[in-house]
Amino acid sequence: MLSKEDLAKYPFTSPAVKYIKELNISLEDLSKDEYAKLLYRAKERIKEAIDKAYITPDISDVDVELLSHPVAIMLVLATGSKPLIRRYAVAEAKRCYELLQLEDDDKLAEIAKDAFNWQVIKAKVKVGERLFDFAISLSDYLKTSKSFRSLHWKLVNRLVINGFVYLKKNELARLIAEELKSRIAEKTPLNENLPEKLANIAAEALSYYKSKVKAPEGVEDITELHATLSEYPPCVRRMIEDIKSGKSLPHTARFTVTTFLLNIGKTIDEVIDLFRNVADFDEGKTRYQVEHIAGERGSKIRYIPPSCETLKSFGLCTPDALCKGIRHPLAYYRKAAKLRKKGMTIAGEAL
Repeated sequence: MLSKEDLAKYPFTSPAVKYIKELNISLEDLSKDEYAKLLYRAKERIKEAIDKAYITPDISDVDVELLSHPVAIMLVLATGSKPLIRRYAVAEAKRCYELLQLEDDDKLAEIAKDAFNWQVIKAKVKVGERLFDFAISLSDYLKTSKSFRSLHWKLVNRLVINGFVYLKKNELARLIAEELKSRIAEKTPLNENLPEKLANIAAEALSYYKSKVKAPEGVEDITELHATLSEYPPCVRRMIEDIKSGKSLPHTARFTVTTFLLNIGKTIDEVIDLFRNVADFDEGKTRYQVEHIAGERGSKIRYIPPSCETLKSFGLCTPDALCKGIRHPLAYYRKAAKLRKKGMTIAGEAL
């Protein structure tokens, strides 16, 4: 049975959701002075998510920690910014993943079953040098693992017996965190009018987020375009193809791919998974470098891709018809996506 402290750590579980509903706190109530501490913690969660893409657990006051979770999500949804919503979802998932790895097997299985109604069993199985701790139903595994790009998660590389996929403890924790991330990220931005105090907090959060994630002139809000690989600049497409084929790219090319993907809304994990194909891949070093480029380490500056002129100087420019007049890879991306939406073609090929 989950304790009150557990509910604060995992506010997405059904007992936590039930507890929150029974308190029957309205939006108007949240504007009252008695909930000042709760609002402060919610703002703290959002700020840390923006700054670090992570949320530090704080169970010094379990009620505040528990209630600040849905309040923070509500405030983020009220910003209407899908990139910010996704970033917050990633931060909550990281917090969850870190905590889950500290739990014993019984509690981990209970959380998976309770929160998402997954079929999970404890199963100590050793195959060769691989020791598994849990098994999850094939259908539950496929629903959540589909968002992973790494070959490690592909079903062909998993142990499957009688309709169950076998997992290590950290893998089950990762699946739970990923499901939490998806459920938050897929929520619809909030359209209803909030009390003035809450609306102001949401506006401040959005303003702070925009001040931290600046795009070059002419390429703002590109994370909303949802363009496909065919709409990436030809130089970036070629670099990605080389990476997927296992080729070793020069530093400038790796930097270009990383900054481009991060700036169009790809997650740090998605970028890291791409580089797994490279022969000299080192996950620790790659994660450090990608997080640094994303602005989550060091100077906290989020980098953008080099200009087209810089790429030409390094011999990395491979222009096509759409490149005419384009000075930056992100500007190409925006232009290609807009043309595709209009059903237009370039050089005889639909974009």
